[in-house]
Amino acid sequence: MRRIEVRPRLRLSVDDGGRGPAVFLLHGLAGFKELWTETLRELRQAGFRAIAYDHRGHGDSSEISAPWRICDLSEDLALLMEALGVDRACIVGHSMGGRALFQFALNHPGRTWAVVPVGAHSEAPRPPYREILDGVRHATVSSGVPGFRAAFEQAGEIPERVSRDPTFAQRFEVLFARNRVAALVAALDAILSMPALTPRLGEIAVPACSIVGERDTHFRELAAYYEKVMPRCTTHVIPGCHHYPMTDQARAFARSLGDFLRSAR
Repeated sequence: MRRIEVRPRLRLSVDDGGRGPAVFLLHGLAGFKELWTETLRELRQAGFRAIAYDHRGHGDSSEISAPWRICDLSEDLALLMEALGVDRACIVGHSMGGRALFQFALNHPGRTWAVVPVGAHSEAPRPPYREILDGVRHATVSSGVPGFRAAFEQAGEIPERVSRDPTFAQRFEVLFARNRVAALVAALDAILSMPALTPRLGEIAVPACSIVGERDTHFRELAAYYEKVMPRCTTHVIPGCHHYPMTDQARAFARSLGDFLRSAR
Protein backbone atom coordinates (compact mmCIF):
# COMPACT_ATOMS: atom_id res chain seq x y z
CA MET A 1 0.00 0.00 0.00
CA ARG A 2 1.18 3.52 -0.70
CA ARG A 3 -0.21 7.02 -0.93
CA ILE A 4 0.39 8.86 -4.18
CA GLU A 5 0.00 12.62 -4.57
CA VAL A 6 -2.02 13.23 -7.73
CA ARG A 7 -2.95 16.85 -7.04
CA PRO A 8 -1.73 19.42 -4.54
CA ARG A 9 -2.93 18.22 -1.10
CA LEU A 10 -4.62 15.14 -2.57
CA ARG A 11 -3.00 11.78 -1.86
CA LEU A 12 -4.73 8.60 -2.99
CA SER A 13 -4.13 5.35 -1.11
CA VAL A 14 -3.31 2.65 -3.67
CA ASP A 15 -3.03 -1.16 -3.67
CA ASP A 16 -0.99 -1.97 -6.80
CA GLY A 17 0.24 -5.46 -7.63
CA GLY A 18 0.65 -8.08 -10.31
CA ARG A 19 2.07 -7.92 -13.81
CA GLY A 20 0.31 -7.73 -17.15
CA PRO A 21 -2.47 -5.60 -18.64
CA ALA A 22 -3.64 -2.98 -16.16
CA VAL A 23 -7.05 -3.17 -14.47
CA PHE A 24 -8.25 -0.38 -12.16
CA LEU A 25 -10.96 -1.13 -9.60
CA LEU A 26 -13.07 1.83 -8.41
CA HIS A 27 -15.25 1.44 -5.30
CA GLY A 28 -18.58 3.13 -4.62
CA LEU A 29 -19.89 5.72 -2.16
CA ALA A 30 -18.59 5.15 1.39
CA GLY A 31 -16.56 2.22 0.11
CA PHE A 32 -12.84 1.48 0.16
CA LYS A 33 -10.25 -0.41 -1.83
CA GLU A 34 -10.37 -3.40 0.54
CA LEU A 35 -13.79 -4.34 -0.87
CA TRP A 36 -11.84 -5.59 -3.90
CA THR A 37 -9.38 -7.77 -1.94
CA GLU A 38 -10.57 -11.11 -3.31
CA THR A 39 -10.91 -9.72 -6.84
CA LEU A 40 -7.38 -8.30 -6.71
CA ARG A 41 -5.95 -11.67 -5.70
CA GLU A 42 -7.74 -13.53 -8.49
CA LEU A 43 -6.81 -11.00 -11.18
CA ARG A 44 -3.15 -10.96 -10.20
CA GLN A 45 -3.01 -14.73 -10.25
CA ALA A 46 -4.62 -14.64 -13.71
CA GLY A 47 -1.87 -12.42 -15.14
CA PHE A 48 -3.16 -8.88 -14.72
CA ARG A 49 -1.77 -5.82 -12.98
CA ALA A 50 -4.71 -5.10 -10.68
CA ILE A 51 -4.93 -1.72 -8.95
CA ALA A 52 -7.50 -0.58 -6.39
CA TYR A 53 -7.48 2.77 -4.62
CA ASP A 54 -9.52 4.87 -2.22
CA HIS A 55 -11.35 7.79 -3.82
CA ARG A 56 -10.75 11.29 -2.45
CA GLY A 57 -12.26 11.61 1.02
CA HIS A 58 -12.61 7.83 1.36
CA GLY A 59 -10.58 5.18 3.16
CA ASP A 60 -6.96 6.18 3.66
CA SER A 61 -6.95 8.83 0.92
CA SER A 62 -6.88 12.48 1.88
CA GLU A 63 -9.91 14.72 1.81
CA ILE A 64 -10.28 17.70 -0.51
CA SER A 65 -12.52 20.71 -0.10
CA ALA A 66 -16.05 20.52 -1.46
CA PRO A 67 -17.70 20.97 -3.82
CA TRP A 68 -16.39 18.46 -6.31
CA ARG A 69 -18.05 16.46 -9.07
CA ILE A 70 -17.99 13.04 -10.72
CA CYS A 71 -15.75 14.52 -13.41
CA ASP A 72 -13.19 15.27 -10.66
CA LEU A 73 -13.15 11.57 -9.71
CA SER A 74 -12.58 10.79 -13.38
CA GLU A 75 -9.64 13.18 -13.55
CA ASP A 76 -8.21 11.77 -10.31
CA LEU A 77 -8.07 8.43 -12.12
CA ALA A 78 -6.36 9.98 -15.15
CA LEU A 79 -3.74 11.57 -12.90
CA LEU A 80 -3.22 8.35 -10.97
CA MET A 81 -2.67 6.43 -14.20
CA GLU A 82 -0.01 8.94 -15.19
CA ALA A 83 1.67 8.66 -11.80
CA LEU A 84 1.74 4.85 -12.11
CA GLY A 85 2.96 4.89 -15.71
CA VAL A 86 -0.18 3.28 -17.13
CA ASP A 87 -1.19 4.34 -20.64
CA ARG A 88 -4.31 2.18 -21.06
CA ALA A 89 -6.35 0.13 -18.65
CA CYS A 90 -9.57 -1.72 -18.14
CA ILE A 91 -11.69 0.29 -15.71
CA VAL A 92 -13.99 -1.61 -13.33
CA GLY A 93 -16.33 0.71 -11.43
CA HIS A 94 -18.88 -0.15 -8.76
CA SER A 95 -21.82 2.20 -8.13
CA MET A 96 -20.28 5.69 -7.69
CA GLY A 97 -17.05 4.30 -9.11
CA GLY A 98 -19.06 3.24 -12.16
CA ARG A 99 -20.24 6.80 -12.60
CA ALA A 100 -16.59 7.90 -12.66
CA LEU A 101 -15.89 5.05 -15.10
CA PHE A 102 -18.44 6.35 -17.62
CA GLN A 103 -17.09 9.90 -17.34
CA PHE A 104 -13.51 8.66 -17.78
CA ALA A 105 -14.32 6.45 -20.76
CA LEU A 106 -16.00 9.36 -22.56
CA ASN A 107 -13.36 11.94 -21.64
CA HIS A 108 -10.36 9.67 -22.35
CA PRO A 109 -11.44 7.15 -25.00
CA GLY A 110 -7.87 6.27 -25.93
CA ARG A 111 -6.94 5.28 -22.39
CA THR A 112 -9.23 2.28 -21.92
CA TRP A 113 -9.01 -1.20 -23.41
CA ALA A 114 -12.24 -2.33 -21.73
CA VAL A 115 -14.82 -1.10 -19.21
CA VAL A 116 -16.84 -2.96 -16.58
CA PRO A 117 -19.65 -1.06 -14.84
CA VAL A 118 -20.85 -2.92 -11.74
CA GLY A 119 -24.30 -1.80 -10.55
CA ALA A 120 -23.54 1.59 -12.08
CA HIS A 121 -25.51 4.52 -13.48
CA SER A 122 -24.53 7.03 -16.18
CA GLU A 123 -26.55 10.05 -15.01
CA ALA A 124 -27.97 11.67 -11.89
CA PRO A 125 -30.43 9.48 -9.98
CA ARG A 126 -34.08 9.61 -10.98
CA PRO A 127 -37.07 9.11 -8.68
CA PRO A 128 -37.57 7.10 -6.55
CA TYR A 129 -33.83 6.47 -6.08
CA ARG A 130 -33.17 10.20 -6.00
CA GLU A 131 -35.48 10.61 -3.01
CA ILE A 132 -33.69 7.73 -1.28
CA LEU A 133 -30.31 9.43 -1.69
CA ASP A 134 -31.79 12.78 -0.59
CA GLY A 135 -32.87 10.97 2.58
CA VAL A 136 -29.39 9.50 3.05
CA ARG A 137 -27.91 12.99 2.70
CA HIS A 138 -30.32 14.43 5.28
CA ALA A 139 -29.50 11.62 7.71
CA THR A 140 -25.78 12.27 7.24
CA VAL A 141 -26.05 16.00 7.90
CA SER A 142 -28.29 15.53 10.92
CA SER A 143 -26.76 12.41 12.51
CA GLY A 144 -23.26 12.06 11.10
CA VAL A 145 -21.67 8.79 10.00
CA PRO A 146 -24.02 6.64 12.16
CA GLY A 147 -27.01 8.31 10.47
CA PHE A 148 -25.49 7.68 7.07
CA ARG A 149 -24.77 4.06 7.96
CA ALA A 150 -28.36 3.39 9.07
CA ALA A 151 -29.92 5.12 6.04
CA PHE A 152 -27.50 3.47 3.62
CA GLU A 153 -28.28 0.03 5.01
CA GLN A 154 -32.02 0.70 4.80
CA ALA A 155 -31.50 1.60 1.13
CA GLY A 156 -29.83 -1.80 0.54
CA GLU A 157 -26.42 -0.25 -0.06
CA ILE A 158 -24.40 -2.25 2.49
CA PRO A 159 -22.91 -5.65 1.52
CA GLU A 160 -25.22 -8.48 2.53
CA ARG A 161 -22.15 -10.44 3.60
CA VAL A 162 -21.98 -8.19 6.66
CA SER A 163 -25.04 -9.98 8.07
CA ARG A 164 -23.82 -13.53 7.45
CA ASP A 165 -20.01 -13.50 7.80
CA PRO A 166 -18.84 -12.30 11.25
CA THR A 167 -15.18 -12.06 10.24
CA PHE A 168 -16.00 -9.98 7.16
CA ALA A 169 -18.45 -7.87 9.18
CA GLN A 170 -15.89 -7.04 11.85
CA ARG A 171 -13.33 -5.87 9.30
CA PHE A 172 -15.97 -4.02 7.26
CA GLU A 173 -17.15 -1.99 10.25
CA VAL A 174 -13.60 -0.98 11.16
CA LEU A 175 -12.89 0.17 7.61
CA PHE A 176 -16.32 1.79 7.18
CA ALA A 177 -15.81 3.85 10.36
CA ARG A 178 -13.09 5.85 8.57
CA ASN A 179 -15.81 7.64 6.57
CA ARG A 180 -16.08 11.39 7.17
CA VAL A 181 -19.27 13.45 7.13
CA ALA A 182 -17.97 16.24 4.86
CA ALA A 183 -16.68 13.76 2.28
CA LEU A 184 -19.90 11.73 2.32
CA VAL A 185 -22.01 14.86 1.76
CA ALA A 186 -19.66 16.03 -1.02
CA ALA A 187 -19.89 12.62 -2.71
CA LEU A 188 -23.69 12.55 -2.45
CA ASP A 189 -23.86 16.05 -3.94
CA ALA A 190 -21.60 14.90 -6.80
CA ILE A 191 -23.88 11.93 -7.49
CA LEU A 192 -27.06 14.01 -7.31
CA SER A 193 -25.64 16.62 -9.71
CA MET A 194 -24.02 14.23 -12.19
CA PRO A 195 -24.47 15.24 -15.85
CA ALA A 196 -26.50 12.97 -18.12
CA LEU A 197 -23.95 10.81 -19.93
CA THR A 198 -26.51 8.19 -20.99
CA PRO A 199 -27.12 9.69 -24.47
CA ARG A 200 -23.38 9.39 -25.18
CA LEU A 201 -22.85 5.76 -24.18
CA GLY A 202 -22.81 4.66 -27.82
CA GLU A 203 -19.43 6.43 -28.08
CA ILE A 204 -17.83 3.79 -25.84
CA ALA A 205 -16.44 1.45 -28.47
CA VAL A 206 -14.15 -0.77 -26.38
CA PRO A 207 -15.35 -4.14 -25.05
CA ALA A 208 -17.71 -3.65 -22.12
CA CYS A 209 -19.31 -5.95 -19.60
CA SER A 210 -22.07 -4.78 -17.28
CA ILE A 211 -21.97 -6.94 -14.14
CA VAL A 212 -24.95 -6.86 -11.82
CA GLY A 213 -26.36 -8.81 -8.90
CA GLU A 214 -29.34 -11.04 -9.57
CA ARG A 215 -31.54 -9.19 -7.05
CA ASP A 216 -30.30 -5.68 -7.91
CA THR A 217 -33.48 -5.05 -9.92
CA HIS A 218 -32.96 -1.39 -10.83
CA PHE A 219 -29.44 -1.96 -12.05
CA ARG A 220 -30.41 -5.11 -13.95
CA GLU A 221 -32.70 -2.91 -16.04
CA LEU A 222 -29.83 -0.51 -16.62
CA ALA A 223 -27.50 -3.36 -17.57
CA ALA A 224 -29.97 -4.52 -20.21
CA TYR A 225 -30.07 -0.98 -21.57
CA TYR A 226 -26.28 -0.68 -21.69
CA GLU A 227 -26.12 -3.89 -23.70
CA LYS A 228 -28.40 -2.30 -26.29
CA VAL A 229 -26.64 1.05 -26.66
CA MET A 230 -22.95 0.23 -26.13
CA PRO A 231 -21.78 -1.48 -29.32
CA ARG A 232 -19.56 -4.13 -27.67
CA CYS A 233 -21.36 -4.65 -24.37
CA THR A 234 -22.47 -7.88 -22.75
CA THR A 235 -24.20 -8.46 -19.40
CA HIS A 236 -23.23 -10.88 -16.64
CA VAL A 237 -25.75 -11.45 -13.85
CA ILE A 238 -24.22 -12.81 -10.63
CA PRO A 239 -26.68 -15.17 -8.84
CA GLY A 240 -27.50 -14.90 -5.17
CA CYS A 241 -26.60 -11.28 -4.47
CA HIS A 242 -27.83 -7.70 -4.57
CA HIS A 243 -25.66 -4.57 -5.02
CA TYR A 244 -22.23 -5.92 -3.96
CA PRO A 245 -21.43 -8.95 -6.14
CA MET A 246 -17.68 -8.52 -5.60
CA THR A 247 -18.04 -9.17 -1.86
CA ASP A 248 -21.27 -11.15 -1.55
CA GLN A 249 -20.43 -13.66 -4.31
CA ALA A 250 -16.71 -13.00 -4.60
CA ARG A 251 -15.71 -16.18 -6.47
CA ALA A 252 -18.49 -15.94 -9.03
CA PHE A 253 -17.74 -12.25 -9.55
CA ALA A 254 -13.99 -12.81 -10.00
CA ARG A 255 -14.62 -15.69 -12.40
CA SER A 256 -17.06 -13.63 -14.47
CA LEU A 257 -14.72 -10.65 -14.57
CA GLY A 258 -11.69 -12.77 -15.39
CA ASP A 259 -13.47 -14.52 -18.26
CA PHE A 260 -14.47 -11.17 -19.73
CA LEU A 261 -10.99 -9.67 -19.39
CA ARG A 262 -9.38 -12.63 -21.14
CA SER A 263 -11.86 -12.38 -24.01
CA ALA A 264 -11.41 -8.59 -24.23
CA ARG A 265 -7.64 -8.96 -24.59
